[in-house]
Amino acid sequence: MMKQFDQVAWLSLGSEKNGAYLGIVRSSMANQPTVRYGGSLTAVVVNPRTNWLTTNYILTDQGYRQNPNQPSQQYPYKYDARSRPWYRAAADTGKPVWSDIFQTPPASESDTIFISASHPVYDRNQNLKGVVAVDYILTDLQQYLSKEVRLSQRGETFIMDRSGNLVASSAGDRPFRMENDRRTDQRLSITEMSNPLLKETANHLKAKFQDFSTLTEIQKSEFVDEQGLRQLVQISPYQDSWGLNWLVITVVPEADFLAAIQRNSYHTIAICLGALGVAFIISWREHPTFEKIVRQPGDH
Repeated sequence: MMKQFDQVAWLSLGSEKNGAYLGIVRSSMANQPTVRYGGSLTAVVVNPRTNWLTTNYILTDQGYRQNPNQPSQQYPYKYDARSRPWYRAAADTGKPVWSDIFQTPPASESDTIFISASHPVYDRNQNLKGVVAVDYILTDLQQYLSKEVRLSQRGETFIMDRSGNLVASSAGDRPFRMENDRRTDQRLSITEMSNPLLKETANHLKAKFQDFSTLTEIQKSEFVDEQGLRQLVQISPYQDSWGLNWLVITVVPEADFLAAIQRNSYHTIAICLGALGVAFIISWREHPTFEKIVRQPGDH
């Protein structure tokens, strides 16, 4: 299934019974998180046989472990799928849903930020059996904003949630705060972005719109920045049936303004997230081996 969806970097399966976990990840990412796609696949397994330690196995082209008795890597921390945001999102709501933004576990060697399209799995009696999720890497959205959505070389774009927290920006700001060079679980406010133009734009929006939850239609605004340049701003709400509820903010100097600001920049999210996550979940959910894997994650 991963081969049919080339841009999927990570697939997660978790068991409600004991928290066992099976992940399928691009081997390039398992060994080098900055490399996302292509190449072979790695199974990430957590179950009683691994003593609940996160254990990697390189897979053959047919999907079997190359060496079942010799993992390619094992990490010295335990993992319970039921505690992770991608799992809790679907388990708590009982329906297909996007998770909140989350990070790799604190003990992990990698520092990757995800959002997951999660789907609960029930038996015939409607008892929760587990959760399947496609994990989308936020860095990819950052790169898309930087390379594809800018309206001019001096323009910027960022995405925020309705609480005023950053999701992603064309300047690459990390959406979680750092303290003493250590990551925290505290979200970064849009007014804390490092890019001067984005920070000024955020302060302008905070002053003009005290409650971002009330914005349901495209809004336009403008302000004069510290350099005396007039900046044009467009706020585009984005919502989908899986629970995303974001605002896409585009800012461009008036001197650079073109009709391009009228284009539907909020389609960025639908292109990057919606089509990818939902299509993959539906396809995987209908795969004949899906229920078998969910029943005993990590034993395959």
